[in-house]
Amino acid sequence: MSNNKIFLSVKLLAVIIVFALVSCSNDFLHVEQKIGSPVKDTIYMTDFDSQFDVSFNLAKAGNAHWRVLQYPAWMTISPMEDNFMEGKSSFQIVVPDKTFISTYGAINLPLVFDVDGVGLVQYPLVFFNFGNPGSYLSTNELMFDYRSAASFSIYNSGGGFLKWEVKDKPAWISLSSQNGLVTPNSNEQINLSVSRLNMQKGSYSGEITLSTNSISKILKLKVSMKVTDPSLPGTIGNIEGEVVDADFCKATGLMVIAARNPNRLYTVKSDQSVKTIDLDKIPISVTISESGDVIAGIFTNTDLSLFSTENLSILKTIKTGIIPSEVALGGNGWAYVSPKQYDSNYVLSINLNTGEVIKNKEYMNGLTLLKKVPGKNLLYGSKIGWSPDFLVVFDISKGAVNEVVDQWWITLQKFWMSEDGLRVFSGMRKIYRSPEYQGKGSINDAPVLDGEIEQLPGSIFSMDHSSALKELFIAYTGYNSEVGCKVSRIDDAGYFIKKSFAVNNITIEENNTLLTLIPEVPYMFIDKLGKELTLVERGSGNNGKAYWRYEKIKLN
Repeated sequence: MSNNKIFLSVKLLAVIIVFALVSCSNDFLHVEQKIGSPVKDTIYMTDFDSQFDVSFNLAKAGNAHWRVLQYPAWMTISPMEDNFMEGKSSFQIVVPDKTFISTYGAINLPLVFDVDGVGLVQYPLVFFNFGNPGSYLSTNELMFDYRSAASFSIYNSGGGFLKWEVKDKPAWISLSSQNGLVTPNSNEQINLSVSRLNMQKGSYSGEITLSTNSISKILKLKVSMKVTDPSLPGTIGNIEGEVVDADFCKATGLMVIAARNPNRLYTVKSDQSVKTIDLDKIPISVTISESGDVIAGIFTNTDLSLFSTENLSILKTIKTGIIPSEVALGGNGWAYVSPKQYDSNYVLSINLNTGEVIKNKEYMNGLTLLKKVPGKNLLYGSKIGWSPDFLVVFDISKGAVNEVVDQWWITLQKFWMSEDGLRVFSGMRKIYRSPEYQGKGSINDAPVLDGEIEQLPGSIFSMDHSSALKELFIAYTGYNSEVGCKVSRIDDAGYFIKKSFAVNNITIEENNTLLTLIPEVPYMFIDKLGKELTLVERGSGNNGKAYWRYEKIKLN
């Protein structure tokens, strides 16, 4: 057979198997004859072939004469007779009008030849008739705006098999399939995704063109989308369960994530290697020591557990006696635990060598943030959700916290510290010089003001400071939710926005529906050299279901 023999697609072959028992009726045949042994080759044709050249190879025929004895009435064969030359000959099949074919699908039938000196020979023929399907799209226009995913369906209204193929599309659109075959009276869903990488701010539009074998021939889908700030490519890692806390060690580049349902700790290194440990208790908070050798976690069963960062094995567990809220490591052989937000309890100092637990005398209801100040024997805390929420300063120079606790009368709405520990960045965009311990208790004032971050068009999720870049990174969501989530890079001296980029949306499939989720970034970390930014992202699906992942982004 000639080299232009058609090899059907996998999907088409599947359909052929389904219809393999469909064969031509006697009406298609001029003559009924007893059929002999078949030619080993098979002719594959479709109704797209108006003519088809066939190599007729029969070694044992030699130079014998042959003539066509049996064939379907809706095709012609030329010539109807000829001679072999050393067992080789050829003929051409023509289908003048496919409307005379009485069925569609796969038709298995033989062409029968009378060969001198050999007898009757059948040449297997598989003919696939697509028919004359109708076609239409579920929609003629998709407006992504700031979404990253959508879907549409191609419908076959019957009358045959619908074969379709993408002929043209905008470069920023990707499709889950480039071609396909739709059976009669059914449809195929196609998922689309948008990439805004390296695209300038503005509005974009285009058209997806599909060619088909239907009466309509061409189907067109208009698409449009918007770009605010360009997004940066990142390496994604999915997190199973619900993230309850995360921390990062700048000295080693190690990130730890605590999740529940399932209860688990994850550690992620800068080389993307990931380790996990399944837990038999529910985590509440987690932190890494400044040197990066130990992880501390607190749990709903009142445990404080220390883990090795090398293999995540548990080094020690101490019962705290309270339901905790936050944990901090002092770098001095002590850990510090704040109580659950609305529990009547006190800050605990825990000697990690002896297991001794010391309760501070001052009532600390509502203390929900507790952080070690880099390079200082101080802890800072805040009572998130209260008004004011205070900047709370603990002296840990002697191990256990000093009985007198300073409380600065300001509202922070969460806080983050500069890498050198000399400044406090507040969620209210104000920057304060980090106060030393005064030992005064209640202080009806604010620390020295160092400046204010340029106004951001959204609510702040998280931030981190890079001394290497002299920049502050802030993740926030726009007041217009369509704009999505962004990260702005702020000059750490003038506090103005240097540049911004969009955080890639989270695309998930939920209940057979493709969803684009605008992420929140509750945790963000920049490495010591300012070369890699790590985002811990959360997207909310239908019925409030949360999807978590982390994304590592290389910075220029």
